[in-house]
Amino acid sequence: MRHRGNMIRMHKEGVLQAYKSYDVPKETEAAWTAELIDELIKALSILNTDALEELEAIYKIGQQPGIYESILKFASKQVMSADSLVRLSYAETIVRLFKLMRQAPSKETHYQSLQVTTDLLEDVIAKPLVLDPGRALRDYGLTDKKSLNLRARQSLDEAREVFGRFK
Repeated sequence: MRHRGNMIRMHKEGVLQAYKSYDVPKETEAAWTAELIDELIKALSILNTDALEELEAIYKIGQQPGIYESILKFASKQVMSADSLVRLSYAETIVRLFKLMRQAPSKETHYQSLQVTTDLLEDVIAKPLVLDPGRALRDYGLTDKKSLNLRARQSLDEAREVFGRFK
């Protein structure tokens, strides 16, 4: 489970050849990946972004549309009540994943992507800085509310540019 099916991680840790020796059928690997994705989608949280980060890594490898849509759905329903850094993280992740799309999403998904991202980032800018215990600005390369707002504005500009690409 440590490698989450990522062949590059397995290679870096020197276990890829051993894994390949088991000759796991592609269908089994696909089933494992689907199970992992389902588990991670259920684990999405406003208290911890680990599942979000894992889903992003899987999406970068395989671009399963269900991942993007699940993150977008979760963000639209749950993330506005999160702390400032979680809202920023979800918004930036949505933009990064959208940029990876090889084909235009449905108009509904496109609109929802722009709306959710804009709402999250504008909320980060407009509201006071709120951090859950254990979360620190420096972990995100930020120093204060001013630097958070600057990054949120840059992300907002990027989002508007990226989402405009598929109009």
